[in-house]
Amino acid sequence: MVPIMKMSTLINTKIACCADLLEFVYNLTKTDILVLYSLSPGKWVRTKDIAQYVSREESTVYRSLQKLNGLKLVLKDYRIIPEGGYYYEYTLNDTEEIRKLINTNIDEMTVRMKSLLLDMVTEFNLKKSYVDESTNH
Repeated sequence: MVPIMKMSTLINTKIACCADLLEFVYNLTKTDILVLYSLSPGKWVRTKDIAQYVSREESTVYRSLQKLNGLKLVLKDYRIIPEGGYYYEYTLNDTEEIRKLINTNIDEMTVRMKSLLLDMVTEFNLKKSYVDESTNH
């Protein structure tokens, strides 16, 4: 479950784009989004190649890939080097799977926001009672 993020003012405008949705739903950084958009479903790429493509340090790209993999937006697999050792490659998850993941998160956020709204109304009602009582003394 993704925590509720600060709602970007841009997401509430008519000029919001897909990257704004990802930033809002998953609290992604601009670098996370850049890394995500550098990938394609079914095309496996090494961290160093992504880093070169997005003009970021390999360690920065690696952190973004770890985050994106944890969110299941990106898939990770290791390749064995015949001479010994291994390395990881990454690909964008299936776009239909990403759609389902984002839709589920939006649904969960909607439920939590409606619950928070009810809590807020309760708090306001209690506060109003408190103010009414304190002004009578």
